[in-house]
Amino acid sequence: MRWMLAPAGGCGWMVGLTLGVALTWPLDARAGDGRVPINQAKALAGGVTAGDTPGLPVTISVSGSYYLAGDLSIDENTSAIEITANDVTVDMNGFAIRGPTVCTTAPSCTPTGLGRGIDANGQEGLVVYGGTIDGVGSDGIRAGAAARIEDMSFRNIGDSSVIIGSNSFIRNTRTERVLTGALVCSTQCFAENNAVQIAGGDGIVAQSASIMRNNSIEDVVTGIDFSTGIGGVLEGNSVYVASSFGLLSSGGVLVGNTINNAGVHGIGGFIILGVGNVIQGSGSQGYQGGGLFFENTIQNNGSWGLELTDGGYGNNVLNDNNGGAETQVSGGAASNQLSSNICQVDLSCP
Repeated sequence: MRWMLAPAGGCGWMVGLTLGVALTWPLDARAGDGRVPINQAKALAGGVTAGDTPGLPVTISVSGSYYLAGDLSIDENTSAIEITANDVTVDMNGFAIRGPTVCTTAPSCTPTGLGRGIDANGQEGLVVYGGTIDGVGSDGIRAGAAARIEDMSFRNIGDSSVIIGSNSFIRNTRTERVLTGALVCSTQCFAENNAVQIAGGDGIVAQSASIMRNNSIEDVVTGIDFSTGIGGVLEGNSVYVASSFGLLSSGGVLVGNTINNAGVHGIGGFIILGVGNVIQGSGSQGYQGGGLFFENTIQNNGSWGLELTDGGYGNNVLNDNNGGAETQVSGGAASNQLSSNICQVDLSCP
């Protein structure tokens, strides 16, 4: 892992993080020799790979490329596809895995069970793309390290949409109504352009050296939970309505995120650097923790705009926090202005 952090003129910053893994690679072709089709009839007949008995789940025991040739239907306690080999690609081919689970806006899901859409628990190198998982009793997709989940839709999920291991990618997915946390990843994960709406847990959970970029999250507990490990980047994400924190960090770099209406703090924990974030409408502090905070807009939060335990701040605009009181900044580093700030119209803080 290698960090890159450099001034870009004025008070701007350039932030980079390399993880030692490629961020893009081509999807499999839509058709081609050696790809194995899966549909309901083949699932009921069995024999898709060695050890696949008749009925669901379809067991994939051989590495390779597979594609759906039709929808798969399951009950809440049965998985659609069970993968026992590494390096398996499943092209959903525009089709769906469907179960009976229905989730409300609370969310509350009925019925829940043990069935997963695609269960590759502990297997590495899973690739799934191009389809829908709707109404499963447990997780949408579960896999080990080096997974890639892309261009997928998840609805009415009885546990989490995606749970995957380290060095994995989640890109261009949409989750609507999930009982617990939506997208859960381990270390060195890359999550980009995902949308989560209505989750009984956190929108995205990731650990050390992860990048979370341009994700849209609404009506969850914590928007993005990066509270385990250090050395990550959260850039361009938007969180609207989180009952706890908008973003929860433990040593991340936060750039250009927007947080609206977090129940507790807009951003909490510890950051290395926060630049260009907009935090408004939180129930308590706009930001609470330590680190360097520059060029952020923090307004209309229930308590202090900044409660800074250590570090410093500069070129921020803080208005109408703390009930409109003149004091907008609190904490042990409140006097550590590294450049001028605007606090409640005044040109000085706290």
